[in-house]
Amino acid sequence: NLVGMGVLPLALDGARPRGLDGAERWRLDLPGGAAPGAPVLLRLTRGDGRVEEVAARLDLHSSAEVALLQGGGVLPAMMARLRAGKR
Repeated sequence: NLVGMGVLPLALDGARPRGLDGAERWRLDLPGGAAPGAPVLLRLTRGDGRVEEVAARLDLHSSAEVALLQGGGVLPAMMARLRAGKR
């Protein structure tokens, strides 16, 4: 599961960017904060300076997934609990 590994899962809502070569820079805006299904605006800056905007949403299904992701995933969350003396 991506959330368990600390990876933010996104679902693209509309047109998908084409011709990606790995040199792009991505900026993620969460206007309403992290919540299950929250809208996301992705700004893709290509190597030649062109900017594209892509609508997406967080592919999270519960507040527990949001909390786990915000903690960095399963391993960081477990380590934090151990440091706090909780099991």
